[in-house]
Amino acid sequence: MITVSDVGLQYGGTVLFQHVDLQFTKGNCYGIIGANGAGKSTFLKILSGELDSTNGEVSVLPNVRRSILKQDQYLYDAYTVLDTVIMGHKRLYDVGREKDALYAKAEMTNVKGTFHCKRIYLDDVLPSNDRPQRSKAIVNPFAKKLRTF
Repeated sequence: MITVSDVGLQYGGTVLFQHVDLQFTKGNCYGIIGANGAGKSTFLKILSGELDSTNGEVSVLPNVRRSILKQDQYLYDAYTVLDTVIMGHKRLYDVGREKDALYAKAEMTNVKGTFHCKRIYLDDVLPSNDRPQRSKAIVNPFAKKLRTF
């Protein structure tokens, strides 16, 4: 899933770590341990793409989704555990919030909610260069067909 090949990082002339080679495989759980200042958080930033290494590369297989949370013990205090975990995948979290906002409206029914969720999905799958068609696309939740005006 994720392969680290000869990754190293140095600041100025100081080497933080070098020649790191490992492979993260599906179904396993990994932990990174080390002394303070050893580069654990920095290494995770390299894995997430937030920071570039001095040498080597990190390869991620196509269609592998990574969920990333910031390392801030107070940032998520106001959220439930479930919301915090889902925040690691920003698009999924944003869609969930849109859904919750729609269902919070008094006039919302399951049929209307299904319609709005499918419309959000259509915004993602219809070509962006076809603006008039995108804005008029409607899904009939009963017929399960795309209809345009």
